[in-house]
Amino acid sequence: YLPGHNHRKAVVLSFTPEESSFIYGSLLGDLSITRPSSGYPRLAFTHGEPQREYAKHKADLLARFACTYREAPNGGYGTTSCQGATSCIPILEDVWKTVRPFGPKQVTERWLEKIDARALAYWYMDDGSVSRGKGRGNSGELLSSSLHTEGFSLSENELLAHFLAERFGVSAQVRPQRKYFYIYLPRKEAIRLGYRDWE
Repeated sequence: YLPGHNHRKAVVLSFTPEESSFIYGSLLGDLSITRPSSGYPRLAFTHGEPQREYAKHKADLLARFACTYREAPNGGYGTTSCQGATSCIPILEDVWKTVRPFGPKQVTERWLEKIDARALAYWYMDDGSVSRGKGRGNSGELLSSSLHTEGFSLSENELLAHFLAERFGVSAQVRPQRKYFYIYLPRKEAIRLGYRDWE
């Protein structure tokens, strides 16, 4: 840094453990990292109106990075778009190199080394869904859960499934969805993911 730059707004010299978990976990999900034509990277997210409180929570987590939050009319699904974006700052360079080593986001061992239980929770809150039983006598019983990883390749999904088994003891299946793939957790594994007392 130039003299005094470490005192400027949004110049962060190191992540807290909570910030690191959130950033690397949510980047597996709905958080994006982009770079202007010249300059440092920035983080951004967009959620719909039903997720307003979650979007505000993300903005609070990114407050040290001068995250701006706004709500705007949504021309697509829903009526309101809840958006947040940080400043472009040097500390995000290593995040960029970790999650976008060759262009688009790419799941790698280096990235997964950053994923702890808190990061897993943010990933699941971004991309997870559950299937519950319907009909008589079923009373909404949990049937399965999924992580919507269709944005990643087959090999990346397989790496993620292997990681879930090795790191968290959750046996996941990679399933096709048209020409894409996602991670499927049968009932027993979905319960294990949701209720295990993580270290």
